[in-house]
Amino acid sequence: MNAGVCGTNAICFKFKDGIITGIDTGANYGRLSIKDTNRIMQVTDNCVAAFSGLMSDISFLKKLIREELEADNMRKMDPQGIHKMVQRILYAKRSQGRPLSVSVIISGINRKQNKIFDVTDENGRMIGVANSKGNFWFDESVALSFASNFALPLIRDKKLDEMSREEAVSFMEECLRVMCYRDTRSTNRIQISISDFFKTEVLEPYCIKTDWNVGLTDNETVL
Repeated sequence: MNAGVCGTNAICFKFKDGIITGIDTGANYGRLSIKDTNRIMQVTDNCVAAFSGLMSDISFLKKLIREELEADNMRKMDPQGIHKMVQRILYAKRSQGRPLSVSVIISGINRKQNKIFDVTDENGRMIGVANSKGNFWFDESVALSFASNFALPLIRDKKLDEMSREEAVSFMEECLRVMCYRDTRSTNRIQISISDFFKTEVLEPYCIKTDWNVGLTDNETVL
């Protein structure tokens, strides 16, 4: 990845009544930590994008997404269309030899039946990823950066479709807490978005509680 200010972990998974996405709000420039970055974007009233990568490229990609949506205001894009649009932008930049150092999670609830895309489940939920090379995939749960190594195995052990909204938020906080413990570039100040059939909302950032005594072994004292 190119040198610059980078935001890293992003996590997204389906739960019983919708989709939840979470990030930590920290970023880093080498060993310098930067607080309160914004890497979640509410694209439409039923679609959210979460970004990982260079903050400058994230800002540029957000600008391109807004311009595409404004140019297409006569036809409202569904989450699948937005995912395809972002994937094509990233693939085009890569093909021009000017790739954006960004990976994106696109998630949302499609309120209209779309028989063309079989990536949307029976409840209208869709989660897709597009990376800096223009590669893309869909799944029930996804994660970017180190979260794909540390958080994704935890998520895949859970019965997601049995989780209530409150349980999903609590579990997302636990996943991001694990990232705070395991990834030196993560912080405990997080931001969450929740999508269900009625609305999509991006919550204000907040801090989750951490307890660093988990790193102590028996008979060990920290000076």
